[in-house]
Amino acid sequence: MMATGQRSRLVRLEPSITPCRPGWLGNFGHYSARRIFTGSKRDARYAGTRLAVSRAPRVRARSRASPNANVTPSAVATTAVIAAIRKHDPDNLVIVGSPEWDQRIDLVQAEPLQGQVNVMYSVHFYAATHTQWLRDRVQAAVSAGIPVFVTESSGAEASGQGPNNYGEWKAWTAFMDSNKISYLDYSVSDKAGETISVLQPGASAAGGWSDAQLTESGRYWRELLRSHCR
Repeated sequence: MMATGQRSRLVRLEPSITPCRPGWLGNFGHYSARRIFTGSKRDARYAGTRLAVSRAPRVRARSRASPNANVTPSAVATTAVIAAIRKHDPDNLVIVGSPEWDQRIDLVQAEPLQGQVNVMYSVHFYAATHTQWLRDRVQAAVSAGIPVFVTESSGAEASGQGPNNYGEWKAWTAFMDSNKISYLDYSVSDKAGETISVLQPGASAAGGWSDAQLTESGRYWRELLRSHCR
């Protein structure tokens, strides 16, 4: 699910729902660059499609063998993937993951990719785990001119479990709206016993869900998204 601010009109590619239109998120690894290129060529026909690379990288690895100590191996790979995408889609928005499960937007702020245009950097938050400290980190990056997109978010813990922290969730929503940061829900799934899943087990994959087919998180998300369309 996605809410859209004025900073960008965003979509990532796994099933997702925008407030007023459908969107899709597709995950492609660097090892499968040929599939990325094919997908880019296909998706370029759709004006609303945005491409995401380097989803939730775990570490910020460095190579002492690199001739440039300020360039990480992952940055080199990401730049190569973006260059390949640009052959088919020269000006579409590309979303790049930030290190350590999309928490270290401060490292992106210190070392953004060079020579790139129409690139944004992703942040993930789960409100019961990621609180004011991460909002402060995001605020510093945004204030420094780093374009941020929240490509995963929900109200529970980062594990997907535990109760929703609605106070922190609302604080995040207000923060993102005030900074015109677009954001996506995670996840549109029906996994039993998972707080962040928005669907009850067995809910139809075709949509049109009743309240009874939504979880507590699903009902909250739907109301939040509808509020952006009023």
